[in-house]
Amino acid sequence: MKRVKGYRLYVELNAAKVRRRLRGHGFGVRKVESAGSNRAVIIHTATGDHLRELEVWLVGLWLCVRRRRQYPGPATLAGIAVAIVILERLVDASFSLWHTFLLDRGWTQQQAAMLHGVLSLVRAVFEAVAWAMVLVAVFGWRQAAEPRPAADVAG
Repeated sequence: MKRVKGYRLYVELNAAKVRRRLRGHGFGVRKVESAGSNRAVIIHTATGDHLRELEVWLVGLWLCVRRRRQYPGPATLAGIAVAIVILERLVDASFSLWHTFLLDRGWTQQQAAMLHGVLSLVRAVFEAVAWAMVLVAVFGWRQAAEPRPAADVAG
C-alpha cells in the first residue's frame, strides 16, 4: 500500500467524525485514517499559518466534542464560536476569487475596494462575536464565590 505524503496530526476523535467536520474546509488535508479506537490521523500538507490554524481549530473542536456532555452550554457556545471563525476565514480566503471575478465583470478597482472594506467590517463584527462567545463559554457559567465568614478577632 502506498504511503500518502504529508504531515501527520493525531486527534482523539474517530475518523468518521473528523472527515465530517473537515469536509469542505480545505486546510491541505489529503487523507483521514483511523489510528485505533476513537483516534484518527490527519495527513495534511498545510504549513505555516494554515498549519497553526488547522491545529487550533481541531483542538477547539476536540475540546467542544469532548466536554459537551459534561458542560453542554459552554461546549456548544465554544463550538459555535469556532464555526463562526472558520466561516469568517473561508469568506476571507474566497474574497480574492471574488475580487478577480468582479473586476472581470466590469467593476472598478474603487468599487471592489469599497466591497472589500464592507466585508472587512462584517468579518470584524463576526470575529468579535465569536470571541465574546468564547469568553462567555469560559467565564459565564462559573458560580460566584460564597463570601467567607468574618473571623472573630478578639481585641
